[in-house]
Amino acid sequence: MSFDRKRIRQDDPIHALMPYLMDRRCDSTIMSTVNMPLDPIRSYLRHKRREGRAVSHMALILTAIVRTVRDFPDLNRFIYNRKYYQHTDFSVAIMVLRDGAEPTMSKIYFDANDDIFTVHRKIEGYINTNRTGEVTNSADAWSRFLVSIPGVAGLVCGIIKKLDKHGLMPRAMIEASPFHATMAISNLVSIHTPRAYHHLYEFGTMSIFMTIGLEQYLPVKTRHGIEMTRCLPLSFTIDERICSGVYFALGFERLCHYLGKPEILEEANDY
Repeated sequence: MSFDRKRIRQDDPIHALMPYLMDRRCDSTIMSTVNMPLDPIRSYLRHKRREGRAVSHMALILTAIVRTVRDFPDLNRFIYNRKYYQHTDFSVAIMVLRDGAEPTMSKIYFDANDDIFTVHRKIEGYINTNRTGEVTNSADAWSRFLVSIPGVAGLVCGIIKKLDKHGLMPRAMIEASPFHATMAISNLVSIHTPRAYHHLYEFGTMSIFMTIGLEQYLPVKTRHGIEMTRCLPLSFTIDERICSGVYFALGFERLCHYLGKPEILEEANDY
């Protein structure tokens, strides 16, 4: 058994059967967008800047996600070879544009109780390391090696897929692979792109892909009625087999709670 996962038993017979009815992630994806009002987020970030504490939009969103998955651990599951597994850690793959717009992707590991300032530091360190191009991450190194020799990429990738399907992939490869993570995030704002739904990968252990799109003015129900409100769209593509629709709905509700009250993300224990 690979170090990054543990086998779990699905008690619900309907969910236990789902991997046999839909044996691929591309067959079982659901898509949803959470339109988060921007005013509470920006008000909090301005307040932190006045205090001399830099916090980014990405750090706030990621901290809220880390806490949500802590509160709803089934969101940290994946299905491989028709079996259910739980990640033994929480990691997020993030795409970074280097100088010259060359993309690279690796992953960051988070602890369940990381506060927003810790998450901000981890993101800043990750971006600075990958954006400069001075350090080649492991995923880039493996990719360049595989495509450098004709015919090797197809052969090696085929072997790796078979090993991973049975939990036999070497630890060094899993640690290098951005596809072996809890989820991936793509910040489309950085390339001035509206929200979009990204596909899930059949390879790896990722059950959730989130994109952050350009802000939009949307009708939102408030205590004063329906108002046009600046919102940040968070679009999710999810493997629906990992848990029930009710569980997903409660998870989204908790995420909105955290993003609506960012100050509670400053403490390790909240809610």
